[in-house]
Amino acid sequence: MIPECGLDSVPADLLAYILSRHIRSSTSAPTASVTVSLHAFKSGISGGTATTMLDLFDHYSLSHLSASMKPYALSPVPPTNPTPPPNSGLLYRLLGIRHVPELGTLTDGLMASVDTAIAHRSWGLYAQSPDPTANYGPRFRFTEYMRAKNSLTAALIHCAFVLGFSLLALPPTRALLSPLLRRRLPLPGAGPARDTIKEDFFHYRAVGVADTERGERALARFEWGGSAYVLTGVTLAEAAMVMLRGDLGATEAGRRGGGLLTPAMLGDQFVERLSKVGVKIDVRMCE
Repeated sequence: MIPECGLDSVPADLLAYILSRHIRSSTSAPTASVTVSLHAFKSGISGGTATTMLDLFDHYSLSHLSASMKPYALSPVPPTNPTPPPNSGLLYRLLGIRHVPELGTLTDGLMASVDTAIAHRSWGLYAQSPDPTANYGPRFRFTEYMRAKNSLTAALIHCAFVLGFSLLALPPTRALLSPLLRRRLPLPGAGPARDTIKEDFFHYRAVGVADTERGERALARFEWGGSAYVLTGVTLAEAAMVMLRGDLGATEAGRRGGGLLTPAMLGDQFVERLSKVGVKIDVRMCE
């Protein structure tokens, strides 16, 4: 079983996978960190996605949600000495602003907590592999953000996320807001009109850092020109094709014999199949 095998969390999980593989093949070193950015996008929202976001607070306690979204919550092995996340100073952290040279000004990503837990599960599963070259690295850390035009925009997005989460998390304000939002958002089973998704796209960028004194850096991208929901259909179908018609035994998923896995467990075959159906995926070392 491979949950999160659609728009979330295939781009983030595969970017972490290909960067760690490329860094090891290029430098013979493990990876210290991968930072992913939702670089640019245009997309509508479906009724199912909207309903899920609202229903989370009705069905799960804040303590449960907090525990499930910790970075290593899904990893089968605990971290011992992970690389610290990107640091932009106390004021910038309070305002939700990060600066990564290769990625620009960054702020909170809507699905960052989910993607982070999935990517760290992949790290933990590969750490258990008998193939030492498959291991991302003992100090590996994944972080995800969203690109912002400037620091002011980043701070405003961060404040909007914090305010929105706080209002939905508190039962009294949720009771007032939820009916209003449900009336304005698409109903379950409905989504963006076909004529509105013609120009939709999702572009991700990522940077990986080798766990060496020099800290060699690699860049990767994952780009899709089209609807997020079409991309989810594509990633689900191609994952199934790896299992049904690929060399499954050559993947970590096949070697494990099954289980609750992640998209990265399908390895290079999954990346190659996605590349053949229009997803642009590439990786290179920084000069």
